[in-house]
Amino acid sequence: MWWWGPSWFAGMPFLPILMMIVMVVICVAVMSMMMGMQPPWRRFSGEPGKTARDILDERYASGAIDKFEYEAKRRDLTA
Repeated sequence: MWWWGPSWFAGMPFLPILMMIVMVVICVAVMSMMMGMQPPWRRFSGEPGKTARDILDERYASGAIDKFEYEAKRRDLTA
């Protein structure tokens, strides 16, 4: 009567389900990396494709920074 023995035997029906979940997560991660998608935690951090230079140009155009600050930050970005 060995099937009444170890307590890990009770979890055996759940192992295939757990393995399927792990495989799906791995497949989704690999596919998103292959397609060049951003990870979910970075997807909503700002507008996609917006660079630091674009943000700097917008701030200068809106008058939030002056010409000297704009040129100094632009030099910092290119260096």
